[in-house]
Amino acid sequence: MNFRTAICLSGAMLLAGPAAAQFGPPQGPFAAAAFTYTGGELCQSVSRVSAESPLGRPAGIALSAAASAARMDYCANGYFPGTLYKDDLRLTARRGPDSATVTLTSASDEPFHSPSETDLGINLSRELSEPGARGVWTLGVNYATRRAFLRSMPMPYLGYRYSYDGLSFMLPFMVRWQFAEKLAFSASWQPVKYYKLGLNWKPSETFRADLEGGTGLDQFLPAGRPDKSEALYLQTSSVALKPAVRLSPAAELGAELGWRFKGMYYMGSRYDEYRERRRFSGGASAGLSFKYSFR
Repeated sequence: MNFRTAICLSGAMLLAGPAAAQFGPPQGPFAAAAFTYTGGELCQSVSRVSAESPLGRPAGIALSAAASAARMDYCANGYFPGTLYKDDLRLTARRGPDSATVTLTSASDEPFHSPSETDLGINLSRELSEPGARGVWTLGVNYATRRAFLRSMPMPYLGYRYSYDGLSFMLPFMVRWQFAEKLAFSASWQPVKYYKLGLNWKPSETFRADLEGGTGLDQFLPAGRPDKSEALYLQTSSVALKPAVRLSPAAELGAELGWRFKGMYYMGSRYDEYRERRRFSGGASAGLSFKYSFR
């Protein structure tokens, strides 16, 4: 096991999985749509729809479901596909301190074409702290068939989150600090080198603006790749200003204006195996979004 993989494993073992890695309670039912265009050598247009809703409480178990679908069209650039999709389904069950989440995700030119283009994820967790405690320890195990490293291996983790008087954080690293009445700072880290920083301004209940930047990695599983153990990786860095206006208690309209810096894509059986690496220049980005919450 190399140094990067060791760091990534230790970070993932500490990560509380998708259900536990969010600050605050789950959102109520909502539906959202967004469109974003990004220029540059690998220009990109993304159309996305998503929805989430509770399903009731049979036998005292709180069930919720979420789904999202995205279509991504790219300019011709080397061997990168012209069109990719990312579909995601999630079912979560909670009872007291225990929670279980099952996800089915496919990021491919042919979603759910076969198990080789599908990522099945399972996350089981239990909160060890007393209800209402400011600091909460979470013990769990995560499994994913198409993880970017150590795939198909159950991975235990121990996480901790704390929230008090404007400060919220979660280990290994996610933090939000309300350092002024209308200003907050947020940061998150994904092992080994991917991160996101944000400055959040909310001068009123009807308007907010977020300045976000960072470096991220997307994994795709094209159906026609010769080696099914490999994936297509897209690494990009960007910064964007995202204002949003609340049109009513239920409806919100958002916009995005930013810049994507130089990036690269490559093939590999792991996130750090840079086979057939291609670099590309960046460009400006702009987008619109709409969200409606059912109350």
